[in-house]
Amino acid sequence: MKHLAVLFTLLLVFTSCSKPPEKLGVDKFFILLKNKQVDRVVIINDKDVEFTIKNSKEYPTGKWYLLPPLTDKEKFVQEFDAMQAFIAPEEKAMIRYESRVPFIRPLFNYLLPILVFAGLVLGFLRLRKSR
Repeated sequence: MKHLAVLFTLLLVFTSCSKPPEKLGVDKFFILLKNKQVDRVVIINDKDVEFTIKNSKEYPTGKWYLLPPLTDKEKFVQEFDAMQAFIAPEEKAMIRYESRVPFIRPLFNYLLPILVFAGLVLGFLRLRKSR
């Protein structure tokens, strides 16, 4: 049981310590969208946009990218829809909306590895004292 707890903790450390998405410009995003290379689009808290790219030679497939913060979400969505007006429905990228608490990811990225490392050190110290 202890081994499973250690494995679960290590899994949490490695999955939570992810780099933030790479930033990409809005103009480049709309060029990729026009060329049917945008796969998934997520608008977070009505201001941040993350997306993945499909079938691209320039960019890694499946990697998340981040656009600069939106000033006008409605205008962005209208441009997004207008750019895909003549694309077949099965090839269109769809927008998904999410609400996130903005401090959770940075908190886990910095705090969780420190806590796990401290736990490992304390565990080794307890092991050493018990001998």
